[in-house]
Amino acid sequence: MTRPLLALAAVLLLPFPVPIPIHATDAPEPMTTARGGIGVILSMRSADLGTVVRVFPNGPAAQAGIEAGDKIVRVDGKAVADLNAADSGKGAALAIQGEPGTSVAIVVVHQGTERALSLQRKLLGSFIPPPSPAPGPAP
Repeated sequence: MTRPLLALAAVLLLPFPVPIPIHATDAPEPMTTARGGIGVILSMRSADLGTVVRVFPNGPAAQAGIEAGDKIVRVDGKAVADLNAADSGKGAALAIQGEPGTSVAIVVVHQGTERALSLQRKLLGSFIPPPSPAPGPAP
């Protein structure tokens, strides 16, 4: 099996982060599959950019009191509109993600009131509940 296929197999099959080598010379830093986030899904619609669509119950955002319908307007001092304009509507979501254990500063609007928060990123997937078992035949 070639090296890229081994890396892909490791990413898909192993339940923990695996470093993936990058062969490009212009890569700013080594890339790994370990990504951290705050446990939100943001709207990608242009009219609703930055609006929280879903909050995962055990994530940092839920623990900070962020709710669906809140709007994230700044990430690490940068306006969400500017981040999204530079990256096809995904800029804010990408800016929120980062190395697990690091902090991200966000400004959230909840019912018209702005709150500045500093949240520690957790490993993506660590706060997502496992799927419910499929219903089986009646006993």
